[in-house]
Amino acid sequence: MSEIPSDTIPPKQPKPVEPTVEKRALKTEAVKNYNQNFVIKKRKTKKRYIVSGIIGSILLLIGITFIPPYGTIRFGLCKTFVELNDPYPQFLEWVTAQESGMAVIIDYNRTDAFGQRTLNQIRCFFKEDPKKGLMLERININGDNEFPQEAREYVDRFNVGIPSLLKTQPSLVMPRGQTTDVKNFR
Repeated sequence: MSEIPSDTIPPKQPKPVEPTVEKRALKTEAVKNYNQNFVIKKRKTKKRYIVSGIIGSILLLIGITFIPPYGTIRFGLCKTFVELNDPYPQFLEWVTAQESGMAVIIDYNRTDAFGQRTLNQIRCFFKEDPKKGLMLERININGDNEFPQEAREYVDRFNVGIPSLLKTQPSLVMPRGQTTDVKNFR
Protein backbone atom coordinates (compact mmCIF):
# COMPACT_ATOMS: atom_id res chain seq x y z
CA MET A 1 0.00 0.00 0.00
CA SER A 2 1.20 3.35 -0.74
CA GLU A 3 1.31 5.96 1.88
CA ILE A 4 -0.37 9.32 1.47
CA PRO A 5 1.96 12.20 2.05
CA SER A 6 1.17 14.05 5.24
CA ASP A 7 1.03 17.45 3.62
CA THR A 8 -2.03 16.51 1.53
CA ILE A 9 -4.11 15.37 4.48
CA PRO A 10 -6.07 18.21 5.97
CA PRO A 11 -5.45 18.76 9.63
CA LYS A 12 -8.15 17.63 11.97
CA GLN A 13 -10.53 20.35 13.01
CA PRO A 14 -10.91 20.72 16.72
CA LYS A 15 -14.33 19.94 18.03
CA PRO A 16 -16.34 23.03 18.81
CA VAL A 17 -16.35 23.63 22.46
CA GLU A 18 -19.79 23.77 23.96
CA PRO A 19 -20.44 27.26 25.28
CA THR A 20 -20.59 27.42 28.96
CA VAL A 21 -23.76 28.26 30.80
CA GLU A 22 -22.58 31.84 31.31
CA LYS A 23 -21.90 32.36 27.62
CA ARG A 24 -25.32 30.93 26.76
CA ALA A 25 -26.98 33.30 29.22
CA LEU A 26 -25.11 36.25 27.69
CA LYS A 27 -26.24 35.23 24.20
CA THR A 28 -29.88 34.85 25.18
CA GLU A 29 -29.77 38.17 27.03
CA ALA A 30 -28.27 39.88 23.96
CA VAL A 31 -31.02 38.40 21.79
CA LYS A 32 -33.67 39.62 24.22
CA ASN A 33 -32.16 43.11 24.27
CA TYR A 34 -32.02 43.14 20.49
CA ASN A 35 -35.67 42.08 20.26
CA GLN A 36 -36.73 44.72 22.78
CA ASN A 37 -34.80 47.44 20.94
CA PHE A 38 -36.35 46.30 17.65
CA VAL A 39 -39.87 46.50 19.12
CA ILE A 40 -39.16 49.96 20.57
CA LYS A 41 -37.81 51.21 17.23
CA LYS A 42 -40.83 49.75 15.47
CA ARG A 43 -43.18 51.61 17.83
CA LYS A 44 -41.23 54.86 17.33
CA THR A 45 -41.44 54.63 13.54
CA LYS A 46 -45.17 53.87 13.75
CA LYS A 47 -45.65 56.95 15.94
CA ARG A 48 -43.62 59.03 13.50
CA TYR A 49 -45.82 57.92 10.60
CA ILE A 50 -48.98 58.77 12.54
CA VAL A 51 -47.71 62.19 13.65
CA SER A 52 -46.42 63.08 10.18
CA GLY A 53 -49.74 61.97 8.65
CA ILE A 54 -51.69 64.21 11.04
CA ILE A 55 -49.38 67.17 10.39
CA GLY A 56 -49.60 66.60 6.62
CA SER A 57 -53.40 66.48 6.75
CA ILE A 58 -53.55 69.72 8.74
CA LEU A 59 -51.22 71.46 6.27
CA LEU A 60 -53.31 70.23 3.35
CA LEU A 61 -56.51 71.58 4.92
CA ILE A 62 -54.84 74.93 5.59
CA GLY A 63 -53.62 75.05 2.00
CA ILE A 64 -57.05 74.28 0.60
CA THR A 65 -58.60 76.93 2.85
CA PHE A 66 -56.28 79.75 1.83
CA ILE A 67 -55.77 79.01 -1.87
CA PRO A 68 -58.44 80.89 -3.83
CA PRO A 69 -60.52 79.09 -6.47
CA TYR A 70 -59.70 79.83 -10.10
CA GLY A 71 -62.13 80.10 -12.99
CA THR A 72 -61.72 79.51 -16.70
CA ILE A 73 -60.77 82.13 -19.26
CA ARG A 74 -64.50 82.73 -19.88
CA PHE A 75 -64.82 83.99 -16.29
CA GLY A 76 -61.83 86.28 -16.82
CA LEU A 77 -63.30 87.68 -20.04
CA CYS A 78 -66.71 88.32 -18.47
CA LYS A 79 -65.09 90.03 -15.51
CA THR A 80 -63.02 92.18 -17.89
CA PHE A 81 -66.18 93.13 -19.80
CA VAL A 82 -67.67 94.49 -16.56
CA GLU A 83 -64.46 96.36 -15.71
CA LEU A 84 -64.30 97.97 -19.16
CA ASN A 85 -67.98 98.76 -19.73
CA ASP A 86 -69.49 99.58 -16.34
CA PRO A 87 -70.03 103.36 -16.39
CA TYR A 88 -67.96 105.29 -13.83
CA PRO A 89 -67.43 102.67 -11.14
CA GLN A 90 -65.48 103.88 -8.17
CA PHE A 91 -65.25 100.38 -6.75
CA LEU A 92 -66.22 96.86 -7.93
CA GLU A 93 -66.47 93.94 -5.51
CA TRP A 94 -66.96 90.43 -6.88
CA VAL A 95 -69.49 88.56 -4.74
CA THR A 96 -70.20 85.22 -6.45
CA ALA A 97 -69.42 83.57 -9.76
CA GLN A 98 -70.75 80.48 -11.52
CA GLU A 99 -69.72 78.79 -14.73
CA SER A 100 -71.89 76.41 -16.67
CA GLY A 101 -70.73 75.29 -20.08
CA MET A 102 -70.26 78.39 -22.23
CA ALA A 103 -72.14 80.69 -19.82
CA VAL A 104 -70.77 82.68 -16.88
CA ILE A 105 -72.84 84.40 -14.18
CA ILE A 106 -71.16 86.96 -11.92
CA ASP A 107 -72.76 88.87 -9.04
CA TYR A 108 -70.91 92.02 -8.05
CA ASN A 109 -71.32 95.09 -5.86
CA ARG A 110 -70.80 98.40 -7.64
CA THR A 111 -70.06 101.64 -5.85
CA ASP A 112 -70.46 104.71 -8.06
CA ALA A 113 -68.87 108.17 -7.72
CA PHE A 114 -71.69 109.34 -5.43
CA GLY A 115 -71.19 106.46 -2.99
CA GLN A 116 -74.34 104.59 -4.01
CA ARG A 117 -73.84 100.86 -3.75
CA THR A 118 -75.82 98.40 -5.86
CA LEU A 119 -75.76 94.63 -6.29
CA ASN A 120 -75.68 93.69 -9.98
CA GLN A 121 -75.58 90.50 -11.97
CA ILE A 122 -74.06 89.93 -15.40
CA ARG A 123 -74.53 86.88 -17.59
CA CYS A 124 -72.02 86.34 -20.37
CA PHE A 125 -72.71 83.83 -23.12
CA PHE A 126 -69.79 82.64 -25.25
CA LYS A 127 -69.43 80.66 -28.45
CA GLU A 128 -66.54 78.99 -30.24
CA ASP A 129 -65.91 80.42 -33.68
CA PRO A 130 -63.88 78.10 -35.95
CA LYS A 131 -61.87 81.02 -37.38
CA LYS A 132 -61.67 83.51 -34.51
CA GLY A 133 -61.77 81.17 -31.50
CA LEU A 134 -63.61 82.11 -28.32
CA MET A 135 -66.15 84.91 -28.88
CA LEU A 136 -68.64 86.71 -26.66
CA GLU A 137 -72.10 86.04 -28.08
CA ARG A 138 -74.33 88.20 -25.87
CA ILE A 139 -74.56 89.89 -22.48
CA ASN A 140 -77.44 90.12 -20.01
CA ILE A 141 -77.14 92.59 -17.14
CA ASN A 142 -79.58 92.37 -14.20
CA GLY A 143 -82.11 90.14 -15.95
CA ASP A 144 -84.88 91.82 -17.96
CA ASN A 145 -83.68 95.43 -17.63
CA GLU A 146 -82.25 96.95 -20.79
CA PHE A 147 -78.77 98.43 -20.42
CA PRO A 148 -76.77 100.11 -23.19
CA GLN A 149 -73.85 97.73 -22.49
CA GLU A 150 -76.00 94.84 -23.73
CA ALA A 151 -76.08 96.30 -27.25
CA ARG A 152 -74.47 94.36 -30.07
CA GLU A 153 -71.93 97.14 -30.77
CA TYR A 154 -70.47 96.79 -27.23
CA VAL A 155 -70.16 93.04 -27.69
CA ASP A 156 -68.56 93.38 -31.14
CA ARG A 157 -66.12 95.99 -29.89
CA PHE A 158 -65.16 93.71 -26.99
CA ASN A 159 -64.70 90.71 -29.33
CA VAL A 160 -62.04 92.63 -31.24
CA GLY A 161 -59.92 92.83 -28.08
CA ILE A 162 -60.31 89.19 -26.99
CA PRO A 163 -57.08 87.95 -28.69
CA SER A 164 -54.98 90.50 -26.79
CA LEU A 165 -56.80 89.62 -23.55
CA LEU A 166 -56.01 85.95 -24.12
CA LYS A 167 -52.31 86.80 -24.48
CA THR A 168 -52.19 88.88 -21.29
CA GLN A 169 -54.36 86.50 -19.20
CA PRO A 170 -56.86 88.45 -17.09
CA SER A 171 -57.22 87.58 -13.41
CA LEU A 172 -58.99 84.25 -13.00
CA VAL A 173 -59.34 84.35 -9.20
CA MET A 174 -62.99 83.71 -8.43
CA PRO A 175 -64.76 85.21 -5.41
CA ARG A 176 -65.05 82.92 -2.40
CA GLY A 177 -68.76 83.40 -1.92
CA GLN A 178 -71.47 85.71 -0.81
CA THR A 179 -70.73 88.16 1.95
CA THR A 180 -72.71 87.76 5.17
CA ASP A 181 -72.68 91.43 6.16
CA VAL A 182 -76.18 92.87 5.67
CA LYS A 183 -74.78 96.39 5.20
CA ASN A 184 -73.29 95.30 1.87
CA PHE A 185 -76.75 94.74 0.36
CA ARG A 186 -78.14 98.25 0.93
